[in-house]
Amino acid sequence: MKKAGWDCLRHYEIIAQGCAPYFLDIRELPYLTMHRFPRYEVLKLMQIADNYLETENLDLDNYLTSFESLLNYTKKYLTTKSLAQYFVEFI
Repeated sequence: MKKAGWDCLRHYEIIAQGCAPYFLDIRELPYLTMHRFPRYEVLKLMQIADNYLETENLDLDNYLTSFESLLNYTKKYLTTKSLAQYFVEFI
């Protein structure tokens, strides 16, 4: 059980501040929980960070491209406006 639940707003706040979240247990995220959260983009950034910690070699271009993708996805799908639009279209 997660402290504040899987889908607390902390994850979105981290990304909105220009940071990449690092979740130790994101692979345990239940199916359809946080279904709009960009888990694969976050996993890719985590792999780049893990590789850097192991090898001290940072693929900066790959990291920046991946992070830009995460930010663009967040702006397109995770703002309050986009989530409200999704909700209206869904119902």
